[in-house]
Order: sequence, then C-alpha cells, then structure tokens
Amino acid sequence: MTEFNRKKLVEDLDLDIDKYYTTALEDTFIQLYWSHPFDLNDEENNLVATVYPYLSVGTWIPTGKKKDQDKVFSLPTGNDGHLGISFEGALNFHFPNMLTLNAGAGITFFDDQTIEKYRTPNYEKQSGIYPWQTTINRRLGTTWNINLSIEAKNIVDSLTFYADYVYTKHER
Repeated sequence: MTEFNRKKLVEDLDLDIDKYYTTALEDTFIQLYWSHPFDLNDEENNLVATVYPYLSVGTWIPTGKKKDQDKVFSLPTGNDGHLGISFEGALNFHFPNMLTLNAGAGITFFDDQTIEKYRTPNYEKQSGIYPWQTTINRRLGTTWNINLSIEAKNIVDSLTFYADYVYTKHER
C-alpha cells in the first residue's frame, strides 16, 4: 500500500498508526494483611514447627493510563481503568533446622464499566484493525493464582534447596 493510500485509510477510520511512546505510572496496589506465628510444641515443650497463617485484602486503584482506542500502538499501563479487589491466603509451615513449606492462593475481581467508542470486531474471528466503534459494557476477567514453595536449608554442608511453583489464570 502506498503511503498516500495508507494515510487516507487511517484518516477515514479516524486512527493514528504513528509510533507511540509514553511514560506513565502503573496502577497502584494497596493491601492490608494479617500474619501471626503460632508455635507448635511437643509433649516436652520442644518447638516442633511454627505455623504462619497469612490473610490479605487489597485493591488495585486505576492510576495508570488507559488504552487510547484511536492509537493503534497504545497499551494500558495497568488494568485499563478498572478497579480490582484482591483476596489472598496462605499457610507457611517452618520446621526448625529442616525445611519450610508454603501453600497459598488468591483471587482478584474487577468492576465493570460502560465504555463509549470502543473498537471491537464485528464478527467473531476478525483480527487486526477494527473500524467498528460501539458502546460496550466491559469487565476484566477474574484472576486466580496459587503458589507452592519449599525451602530446605543446609541439607548437607553449604547446600540449600529452594523451589517455587506459581500458577496464574486470567479469565476472559
């Protein structure tokens, strides 16, 4: 496509296809949490393990930039203007001079918003540039995460083992 035809096409579609640069803050995350160690002792009052439960509630405040629908190369710097509420919990088991085990999970829900002049495909498998603009009601999908961790300090002299597994799923 010639430069003239490309400029005419994007002008007719009211699109900006120029390079796009920006510097912006991402969304802000504020969290309140509770954690308190509980010692588990044997019958002779020797420490066997310490359990650290962890509970938190947090919010994603939309302080980042939203995607500009008329700039092809624009990206949001956060959750695209959506407020999120997050809940997390975990249990941490520390066995002195042996190992530490951790298991946790979390979920984040987002609000829904009515967005005017949102570019969207006009049939299911369309991709690329969307000429169609409409008003939509949009909610970001729920985000789930689980994590599992193990730490074994000084298995033998100067050998420590760490392993973490984190699984995250962003629903549509």
